Amino acid sequence: MEIKEILGGVLIVGATVFSVIGVVGLHRFPDVYSRLHVVGKVSVFGLTLLILCASLITGMPWTKAGFMILLLVLVGPVVSHVLGAAAYDDQIPMNKR
Repeated sequence: MEIKEILGGVLIVGATVFSVIGVVGLHRFPDVYSRLHVVGKVSVFGLTLLILCASLITGMPWTKAGFMILLLVLVGPVVSHVLGAAAYDDQIPMNKR
């Protein structure tokens, strides 16, 4: 087994762990605002690891992978903010415990 395959497997396991944390957060947190926080953070980290793994295993140029990660880091928080603002505009209440 090559070192690239081992490192790719480690990256896939890390991405899977982040994704599982996101799913648990979706079911655990009570309201849309808390869920947006979990999904927004976890999706960026999980997808970044998957992009790095794809670049490593398939031989995709690192510049292309870096550009995709940059877009993900720039657009992910904006999408979370827009969804949160839409929920606020629709007057979805925050669940207080």
